[in-house]
Amino acid sequence: MSPSFSLLLAPVAVFLVASCTGRPPEGHAGWQIESKGSFTVKGTIIEDRDISGIASISPTQCLLGSDETRIVQTVAVNLAGAALTMQQTVELLPEGSQEIDIEGIAVSRANSCYYVTGSHSVSRKKGKYEAARSAVFRVPVDAATGQLKGKVTSASLRPILQTDAILSPYLDKIEQERGLNIEGLAEKGGRLFFGFRGPNLEGNAFVLETHAEGFFSSQKPAYTLHKVALGRGWGIRELTTTKDGFLITAGNSAAEPNDDFPKSADYDPKRGYAFYFWTGPGSAPVRIAELPVRQGKAEALLVLKEDDATIDVLLICDGPSGGAPTAYRLTKPVKK
Repeated sequence: MSPSFSLLLAPVAVFLVASCTGRPPEGHAGWQIESKGSFTVKGTIIEDRDISGIASISPTQCLLGSDETRIVQTVAVNLAGAALTMQQTVELLPEGSQEIDIEGIAVSRANSCYYVTGSHSVSRKKGKYEAARSAVFRVPVDAATGQLKGKVTSASLRPILQTDAILSPYLDKIEQERGLNIEGLAEKGGRLFFGFRGPNLEGNAFVLETHAEGFFSSQKPAYTLHKVALGRGWGIRELTTTKDGFLITAGNSAAEPNDDFPKSADYDPKRGYAFYFWTGPGSAPVRIAELPVRQGKAEALLVLKEDDATIDVLLICDGPSGGAPTAYRLTKPVKK
């Protein structure tokens, strides 16, 4: 099914150039990027200014999460009408529990389930460990309807993170001190890929890979930690599966200073957001283009459609009401 997007009434400046030349702006390494318009949101999003993760089980059904909650929501996707309609609310933890700090959602279409991860970071306000943040949930759904079907189960990366030689020194540190923080999650070939916003070490962000089923059946499953050379100060803000690899949304690896933590290592207020393409372990990421995010923080990314030439994605931001969902078309480099 081919998506049909409404045009933006006020496209941002970088895309005005594209409309004048008749072609999208050139990105890096031969990629091109163009805005394809905004989506409308129908119904109520819980904590709609804090949207942080999204993934789709089918072209018409997806799961949405916000980082200040303990629930996720199933969503109907209308590509032709460029709309997201809120549906079922799914509790990951019972009422009265701590917030999970949901930061990433992935999908396994082969196993008809979603995976939802907490940040595994300390709380931003108190800088303290909270167990709910270190949880990863498996949410079984009906592949046809996208609705919950079965019991939600959970596991944690914490046993791995406590002993990993590279990451353990940053576990339970605040984000302003290069503290460990997961913000991306993808599934590919039965394996889970956790993308870390922090720490960034010597220009490298990190992705932790483990077998999905083994992760939920073993207390400390086998895993591989991958370095992803995004550049100094850049962290993974979203990780999304494509046919040939992964799309990475990148931004500041560290949190901004605040009254409680007035200094922040690696944080640059002028650093924006960028798309990278990563074919996976053993390869270097390719910077596609800078993102003209004018409000909020680039957080959730959904692949709407992909073919050999293009990838249509929906970017949702943390900050504006409803997430200001905006569609982009990424045109792949021409193979020589």
